[in-house]
Amino acid sequence: MNRYEKQELFRPIGKEGQAILQTKTAVIAGVGALGSALAHQLARAGIGRLILIDRDVVEESNLQRQTLFIEKDSEDMVPKVIAAKERLNAINSSVDIEVHFKQLTGHNAEKLVEDADVVLDGTDNFETRYILNDVCMKNNIPYVYGGVAGSTGTVAVFLRDQTCCLRCLLGGRMLGETCDANGVIMPAVEITASYQTVEALKILTDQSALITPKMLTFDVWTRMNMETKLPFSKADCPVCIKNIYPALQKDFLEAVVLCGRKTVQLSTNRLFDLNQLESELALHHPILTPFLLRVTINGLDVAIFKDGRIHVKGTEDTKIAQEMYEEYFARLVYE
Repeated sequence: MNRYEKQELFRPIGKEGQAILQTKTAVIAGVGALGSALAHQLARAGIGRLILIDRDVVEESNLQRQTLFIEKDSEDMVPKVIAAKERLNAINSSVDIEVHFKQLTGHNAEKLVEDADVVLDGTDNFETRYILNDVCMKNNIPYVYGGVAGSTGTVAVFLRDQTCCLRCLLGGRMLGETCDANGVIMPAVEITASYQTVEALKILTDQSALITPKMLTFDVWTRMNMETKLPFSKADCPVCIKNIYPALQKDFLEAVVLCGRKTVQLSTNRLFDLNQLESELALHHPILTPFLLRVTINGLDVAIFKDGRIHVKGTEDTKIAQEMYEEYFARLVYE
């Protein structure tokens, strides 16, 4: 039996499309709710290569909607990309899966997406989405945008010189509801990811001409659907018209509140020696894992990563997190 027989019987893909798909590479930025569903669907479809990028570890609150993870991943605080690769390898061992346990930034984005035939958005914040937008427009890579909050999903495909870009559309603003304020239900996630995957399959089987230049918004709870035609590029758009890519010129984000987590992420351009930090922070009940160091400071759960990130859990006050960094970590940073 041919594993992909039923997919090949679908005429728009067929045997030829399936063969093309198995030569292609997709980058998925963010391996949370949307990213898990995207990776799962593309792996089962038989894509040749998946590149997964995520900065986070699995937590119990993820399990309600992030389908690649299990309870033990949460208990062990396994990085999402590591847990995802393990599940995906079990689903389809023929897919080449490359993982990057790091934050996507303006500094590393071009290197991370350089092999991509398509980039799929599984993120939860507009800072990162503008990085994806700018790097895709600069390198002429199709960008499949997706967003979900509550029971509402939004999907659009941005193509260089064929549609406006996300920055052009939104003017660089940080818009939209968040799962932090509105929660999220799994059906909205799965349907949003399914629409994204369909658009990606068109691109990955060399059928980009079938992409409709519209933004789709739907609500699975009220069964509302709306399509909005993407406008032409604005004459003053720095990306579409002027070939200036603001998000790729930024340094690391200094402090970001993570969606729905009551956690502040601090990012630096330095590296941590976790073994040394374990010794230095012995009074703060350190727990060292292969991926991070956990300590408790002033009643807050703090996770330190080798690549210079710190998660301060239990607050959404960026000032508190920054002051903690200055007091406890600034002098312990290793270049």
